[in-house]
Formats: sequence, structure tokens, C-alpha cells
Amino acid sequence: FAPLIARWSAEGRSHAGVIFTNPRRFNRANLAYPGNLVTALRRFAGDPPVSGESWVWWLSLDIVQ
Repeated sequence: FAPLIARWSAEGRSHAGVIFTNPRRFNRANLAYPGNLVTALRRFAGDPPVSGESWVWWLSLDIVQ
């Protein structure tokens, strides 16, 4: 999605926002997954640190703790 976001930005187009996750932080092989991802997404949705259009956010485990 990053190349698409860059292209849209260069074209002056907007989007609703994108949340990226890092597979090392939300490792599918870890027993905590997907619970840690769901928890982080719920906290993000409950108090989003971004607003408006065309934002990009890298979700981290920090939001879980």
C-alpha cells in the first residue's frame, strides 16, 4: 500500500487513512497474536492519535500496554 499512498499523494488524491503493522511486532507465530493486534486496534479506534484524511499510522504494541 505504501507505493499506492505515495502515488495518490503525488496526484493530490486523498484517502480515509491507513494503518500499517509490523510483522515483528505482531508476529503471527506468537501465541499473543491475534489478541495483541485486536487490543491495539481497539485502543486505536477508541482514542485515535490521528484525524482527518490521508493519514498513515504504524501500529505498535505500545498502544496495548
